[in-house]
Amino acid sequence: GIIRLEGVTAPWSNILATGLSWVLIVAVFLFVRHTHTGRAMLAVSQDPKGAAICGINAEWINMVTWGISGLLGGVAGVFFASYTQLSPFMWVGPLIVTVAIVVVGGIGSILGTLVVAHIIGFLEIIVVSYIAPELRGIFTMLLIILFLIFRPRGLFGREELT
Repeated sequence: GIIRLEGVTAPWSNILATGLSWVLIVAVFLFVRHTHTGRAMLAVSQDPKGAAICGINAEWINMVTWGISGLLGGVAGVFFASYTQLSPFMWVGPLIVTVAIVVVGGIGSILGTLVVAHIIGFLEIIVVSYIAPELRGIFTMLLIILFLIFRPRGLFGREELT
């Protein structure tokens, strides 16, 4: 079905996918920030040897992390399948945008990823609607290049201690 609100039309599948995506984003954020396993994931991602010295089973945490990543990737695939046709190249465009979001937001920053995802989405809508739809990919790549040159840690990335 389709829902119409104030002149805007959207399929129910889009609204459902958006709502469930937000639920998953909040769940992952809360899991990482407020559970022992989530904090262990952060520790292992920053320093596996140091985490192991502190008694964290880094191998098990890596397996849990990959399992959660696979689950979320599968859910994303199901959501995305409702938007496009099946082809070998169906993920090229979204992959470029995803890399841009992670690089600009700051690798390892969930908050940065959320904020930058909305900013890039908004800017892409402006580029496609008011400038030229053909410039969508160029805009995203230009953003990645500029951030890699001038702010390699991204907007929310932390400086690594050596």
